[in-house]
Amino acid sequence: MAADRVPEHHTFPGVDSPSVRATAPDGDVWDEPSEDLLLELLNDCQYDGDFVIVEKDATHFAQTAWSSRQPWVVEYRNGSADEHYQARTEDKHVVHKVLLGYAYDLPGWETLVDWTKVEFEPPPE
Repeated sequence: MAADRVPEHHTFPGVDSPSVRATAPDGDVWDEPSEDLLLELLNDCQYDGDFVIVEKDATHFAQTAWSSRQPWVVEYRNGSADEHYQARTEDKHVVHKVLLGYAYDLPGWETLVDWTKVEFEPPPE
C-alpha cells in the first residue's frame, strides 16, 4: 500500500449494522463482503505478508496471510487465545471457502483444512 494512501471504508446501502467486515491487503474495509469480493481480496494478495481479515467482532475473526515462500496460512479465533487455530494450504480456493464459511456460518468450513491450536506465550508479569 502506498504510504500516502488512506484506507477506505466501503459500506452498502441498507447495511446499517454489518455482522461481518473484511479488511483487504490495501487496508480498505468492506462491510458484508460477498463471495466474489472475498475471492477478489485474496487475488489482491501479491506481496509477502499481504493479508485478508474477516471479522465478526474484535475477538471473533478469521484471517489469512500470503507469502511467496510458503503455503497460505489461515487462522480463526473464537473469542480468546485459547480458541485460536491455524492451518496451511497451497490452495487459495480452499482459503476462500474457509473465510466465506467462517464469515457466514456455512456448514463444513472447519473440515476443509487440518487445524492446529495456536499456543501463545503467557504475557509477562
